[in-house]
Amino acid sequence: MILSELLTPENCHSSVRLREFLRLSRIASDDGIRQHLNSVKSKEDCDKYFQNSILPEWKARAEVIEYCSAYSAQLRDSTSKSADGGVADSLNSNGQSDPRVDPYAQRSFVEEKERRFQDCDFIDNWVKNEKIIDDILKESTQEVLNQKCYYNKWIESFKKFKN
Repeated sequence: MILSELLTPENCHSSVRLREFLRLSRIASDDGIRQHLNSVKSKEDCDKYFQNSILPEWKARAEVIEYCSAYSAQLRDSTSKSADGGVADSLNSNGQSDPRVDPYAQRSFVEEKERRFQDCDFIDNWVKNEKIIDDILKESTQEVLNQKCYYNKWIESFKKFKN
C-alpha cells in the first residue's frame, strides 16, 4: 500500500489503519534491530542499514503523525472560525435561531461544534501518544546503533534527512 493512500481525514478520525501501519513499521525497523545488526560488520554497513532500513520507516511514520496533527489543527481552526456550522439559514442577523423556522437549530449548531472539537481532541490524543511511542523507540534504536555500530547522533541525522 502506498503511504499517500493512508493519509486521509477519514483515517485520522478512525485511526485503526494508521495505527496498524505504525505498528508494522515499528516491527520492521526498530523492534528487530539487534538481530539485523548482528550481521553488520563495518561502519559502512551500519550507515547503509540506517539509510536503507531505519530512515525510510522513521520518515513514513513521521509523515503519518504530522499529517493527522496538521489535519486536526486545521479542523479545530475551521470549527472555531465557522460562525454557523451550516445552520446559517435558520439564524437571524443577531446569530440567534428563529424558533419559527427551526426550533432546534441553535442546539444542533452547538452540538455539531462540540462533536467536531471532540473529534479534534481524539485525533490530538492518539497523535500525541504515537509521537511519544516513536520518540521512545527512536531513542532505543539510537542506543542499539551506538552499541552495535559506532557512536553517532542518529536522531539528528534523521531530522536532517526528513527536512
